[in-house]
Order: sequence, then structure tokens, then C-alpha cells
Amino acid sequence: MSDQTQITNTQSDRCCSTHEVPEATHRAATRPRTDIRETETGFLLQVDMPGIDESSAEITVEKNVLTIIGTAHLYQPEGFEKVYKESDQRHYERVFRLPEDVDSTALSASVKNGVLTVSIPKSKAALPVRVPINAGK
Repeated sequence: MSDQTQITNTQSDRCCSTHEVPEATHRAATRPRTDIRETETGFLLQVDMPGIDESSAEITVEKNVLTIIGTAHLYQPEGFEKVYKESDQRHYERVFRLPEDVDSTALSASVKNGVLTVSIPKSKAALPVRVPINAGK
């Protein structure tokens, strides 16, 4: 990894730059905080989405645009009646442009304690190659 491939969340990102969502798809949504890390073999996104689980989140990739959406449903205990409410169902949405050197068909994701972790492997062509050196004759 070189210093030039460090990940930040700006328009000049090498990985996962923020991508504008077309106006027609906008709805009241929370933009979840995201940490992005790079290794020699890929990228790791950790997205804070409290209240979501594997059945309430969705990840799609289309034309190197990664879209993460989710809905946190409120827990309503049985046998209780609401008398006051400050919270509501929360919608999350985050969109990133992926670099060309990732394998967008091999993404994997998991969620634990409201943190969605997305692994994005680099394509084989982008991985470093170690060339063995033989003794000369």
C-alpha cells in the first residue's frame, strides 16, 4: 500500500468516494457514519446503522456504485401503550463510487450490534505480485 492510496471520504477518493443520489430517490434518510480501510487485498467498510439486522439492510452494486440502505424498526414491547414518543423508524442510505480495481462481484457483508461490515476485494489484476529471484549461473 502506498501513501497515495489512503482512503478518505472526499471527492478525490481513490476508493468509495461519495456519490450523489439522484433527486428522485431522495427520502428522509440518515447518512450513516462510515470508516473505510484498505489492505493489500481489498477494502473494508464499517457502517454505523443502529437498529438494523441482516433482514432490514440491502447492498447493491451497479456500474461501480455501491448503495447501502437499511431501515431500523422500532421495538414496541407487548402489553405497553405509547404515551409519549420522540423516536421514529429510521432510514439509512449511503452511496459510494468504487474504484475500477475492485471485484464488485465478490463483495461480502455482515452485521453485528448495528455495525454493517462490507468487504470489497481487489481484482486479481490489482493485487501485488511477488516475483521470485533465482541465483544467476
